[in-house]
Amino acid sequence: YQDESQVTNLTSQANVTVDLYAIWKKDGYIIQYDSNSGLGKMDQSDIPFSESTMLQTNLFSKEGYTFKGWSLVPNGEVIYTDQSSVVDLSSKKDDIIVLYAVWQPNLYTVRFNANGANGIMEPQSMVYDNTVRLNSNMFTKEGYTFKGWALTPNGEVVYQDVQDIVNISNKNLDTVDLYAVWQANQIDPTTDNNTVITNLDHSTTNNEHPKTMDTIYHSIYFYGLMIIAALGILINQKRKYKK
Repeated sequence: YQDESQVTNLTSQANVTVDLYAIWKKDGYIIQYDSNSGLGKMDQSDIPFSESTMLQTNLFSKEGYTFKGWSLVPNGEVIYTDQSSVVDLSSKKDDIIVLYAVWQPNLYTVRFNANGANGIMEPQSMVYDNTVRLNSNMFTKEGYTFKGWALTPNGEVVYQDVQDIVNISNKNLDTVDLYAVWQANQIDPTTDNNTVITNLDHSTTNNEHPKTMDTIYHSIYFYGLMIIAALGILINQKRKYKK
């Protein structure tokens, strides 16, 4: 029965005394848990005064972030770690203490792969939710032009050189491999120099000067004159034999 409850017929026996015993609950305070922009739900804790009590295990989560502990203000530093033991966070009866989850953005690394080219590039550190510009490509491959970065060795270009990127991983201490994408070059056949154009069939080209149409015409003319001269000599020889 609650205090001041109305009761009727506590017993069916006549002339019987019914004893009621007081139930005492130790005064205390309440702890509520705030996800602080995270996801999930946690029940509040009723904490008696003067008793050491372990905080509940964190059940909240936040993509790209790691839970570090609890603070007394939304943007504060960690005061209590997960499952810390606490005593008398308040001395006021039925006071409500709100603990706010503290989140740390995850760190990850981008690793650059030459993908068959030459050169060295150091890994680049990233922080979740921070926009970072990719380091400029330092790899080279003879006869090829660098086109960008792929997520697989034979993949298509996903990121351009020195592109601004954000959140390509949400895992803490993850490593993301980027692979250089190369396109083969070819020599422009309409010039006498080594002008490079895109090779559509991706075949490897050499550095020899291509033959132009003028060179071909000159060759035909030269060999034609030689043939005519040879025919003239044969005709003269036949005339001499007839005489």
